[in-house]
This record gives sequence, structure tokens and C-alpha cells, in this order.
Amino acid sequence: MARTADADKLRDNALNELLGARARYADVRDRHGDDLWPFQRWVAKMIAAEVWSIWERYAEDCLAVTLNRSPKEYLASSIILPGPAKSIPLKKAYEVIRSGRPYFDFRSTAELQAKANSLLGPVNSPFRTLRSENAEFLDSLAAIRNCIVHQSEASTKGYRRALTKLFGVKSKPGPEEFLHAKDQRPGSATRGQHRLLIFIDKVESAINTCPPRGAA
Repeated sequence: MARTADADKLRDNALNELLGARARYADVRDRHGDDLWPFQRWVAKMIAAEVWSIWERYAEDCLAVTLNRSPKEYLASSIILPGPAKSIPLKKAYEVIRSGRPYFDFRSTAELQAKANSLLGPVNSPFRTLRSENAEFLDSLAAIRNCIVHQSEASTKGYRRALTKLFGVKSKPGPEEFLHAKDQRPGSATRGQHRLLIFIDKVESAINTCPPRGAA
């Protein structure tokens, strides 16, 4: 029988990474001096890219662990188990979700959920409990990350669309300025918070509400 992965350890590791990212930003954010603004903004955008990577890795690990922990009757018929195995080995689970590529990739939350549904079915997907509000923030964070990393015309357009849709921002500042600034939306529960911290909170919530499924 395939050895099952530790789901609690997976979640705790991801949450600890977020905690470290939050602490690094706080250390820089709380320093005073007008000359620190450019550095603080730069740190904000670098941490945003890191936070997206934390979610991206967690999503892949969460799906792989769910496959590993699920009895074979829960798996898609396209998944062939080795020999008499009753569940899929963890290494094989990663191979399945990566579809023969060296990495797992998804362009949106909807695509991630569709991939999970195709492998496990909607009922057994670890992302079926993902809140729609968190999904919107995750998709916006992906757009911000792409703009930071690629700096292409397409990624910049996607970034600007995300700002308009989620925050109603009309001026379209660069990612570093946008992330380090505070939420100014009237009536928003997060009004007055640095936007980067809002995204960290949403990723943390997504991790907590989407644990790996399947029998231990």
C-alpha cells in the first residue's frame, strides 16, 4: 500500500512561509524615513510574487497529497495504478497532475478547480470549499505576479484589469506602489490596510479552507 503524506504538515509549512513573508514586510514597512519609500515598495512587490509562489506550490502539493490519500475508487478512470496498489504513490501523483511536464501550472482558480475535478470529481476536490471572494483575490494576485515577473504588454493589461475589477483603481499605479498603499475602498472591511497584507490574508484563508482530502 502506498505511504500516505502528512496533510497537516503540508498546510503548516505553507502557513509558516506566509508568516515569514508577513514578518519581512512588517520589518521594512514599520521603518520611518521618506528615503525608504522606494525600498519599501520594492519589497512589497517581491513579497507579493513570493506569496503567489507559496499558494501555487501549496495547490500542487494539496492536489498531489489528495490523490495519494484517496482510495482508487475516487480517482479518475484515466489514472492507472501500479500493480495491486489500492492508492496512488505520492511520486506518481505528482507525475499525474503535471501531465508529463516538470512542473504544475494553472492560469486561474477556475482552471485549478477544473483540473482537480477531472482527477477526483467535484465532491472529492480539495478546492471545492474555496470561497469565491478568495478566488477573486487569488486570480488578481496571479495577474500582479505576472506583471512583476514578465513586465510584458499582455501581463500589464491583465494587471490593470485586475486592479479595476477588484479595487476599482482608476490611476493604475505600478505593482510596487499599489501593493504598498492602503485600501481606500469606501465601506471595505479592509479599508486602511496595506494591500499586500490583504492578499496575504486571502492566501492564508484559502490554504485553511482547502486542506487535502482523502483518508489518512
